[in-house]
Amino acid sequence: MRKKRNAWVAGVTSFLAPGLGHMYAGAPARGCLIVAGFIAALLTGGAFGAFSTFYGIIALAFIVLLFNVILVSSAVMSARSSKDYELRWYNRWYWYATILVLVTSGIQLLVSYRGSVFGYDTFRIPSASMVPTLQAGDYITVDARYRDPAIGDVVVFRYPGSPKITYVGRIAALGGDSIAIESGEVVVNGMVREALSTPSGYREKEFSAAMPARKVPEGEFFMLGDWRDNSSDSRLWGTVPTENIVGKATYIWLSNDPERIGSDVR
Repeated sequence: MRKKRNAWVAGVTSFLAPGLGHMYAGAPARGCLIVAGFIAALLTGGAFGAFSTFYGIIALAFIVLLFNVILVSSAVMSARSSKDYELRWYNRWYWYATILVLVTSGIQLLVSYRGSVFGYDTFRIPSASMVPTLQAGDYITVDARYRDPAIGDVVVFRYPGSPKITYVGRIAALGGDSIAIESGEVVVNGMVREALSTPSGYREKEFSAAMPARKVPEGEFFMLGDWRDNSSDSRLWGTVPTENIVGKATYIWLSNDPERIGSDVR
């Protein structure tokens, strides 16, 4: 059976599910090649940690846009060149539906596991516990390849009491360290750590000004919020296991304050 391919159908279906438009137009191999190139570009960028940087996320948006333009244009041209197309075994509605479900599910998996696959994740700051470093409503990018925790780093982690809840905080002490708070200053192993200092206006309450020395268990971290008076952190619920660390906060990619966009998180 012969049936002319509709360029509009090819373009729209390509946008809905990468590769579907090429399948409709009788050029599935070409569609697979374009999709494979796109995935290879994402995996390469993720391997080098490119997407956890400010310019990396811009590059990611450009790659996605370019991919869609090339994919749709290619599907449309394939359909237009098939003036007298003989339907193949895969040109059936049930195969189209199958591809649509598989591709949609695959994209959802890639988005859900972008930290493991592409080396980056994103997080929205839900509270003011990290003011002035982070504001409620800021969107940050997280380096999911983070493997060398250091005191002063701002990290995203899963709350030990309920791992489904994600928090953000600053590493104040590592496993084996002794930590205390004296006159509002954080003292680690007997030394005041300047990287953990925060303006006096953010540590006025009694429990922010003083804390008896505590020993951090091996393989765990002591977390503090920068707004000590307004932070639920390790002072209240204990330390965070290494496996709960999601990654290091790298920069702000969206904020209610335009001047904060693109700022490094330090």
